[in-house]
Amino acid sequence: MSATISGKRAAESAARAAMNERVGLVAAIGEAQDQHTKALAALTSAQQAADAAAAAVRESFAVAARGGWSRKELKAIGLTAPPAATPRRKTSKAGTPATAHDQQTDATSTPPAP
Repeated sequence: MSATISGKRAAESAARAAMNERVGLVAAIGEAQDQHTKALAALTSAQQAADAAAAAVRESFAVAARGGWSRKELKAIGLTAPPAATPRRKTSKAGTPATAHDQQTDATSTPPAP
């Protein structure tokens, strides 16, 4: 009888060790996803700050132009004319910027059967 109990305990111990290793692998995925989410949030925040700064530069140039400064004069003193505001790119369903491949795939994919 003791051989069965001992074998049972050994089997349970081996199973727990195997499960712990597998749980660790899944935990690593969760940690990586959390880091990715934080990085995307930081990227979004930085992009918003850059967009706001670019808008401030464009507005400052417009105010200077209304005050009598030409773009040529501003350039001559070392100021670079800001680029025009660009429209935001379409985002995919996951909230990340869509690529040309995503848009092509969306256009050519067939809807799921009902």
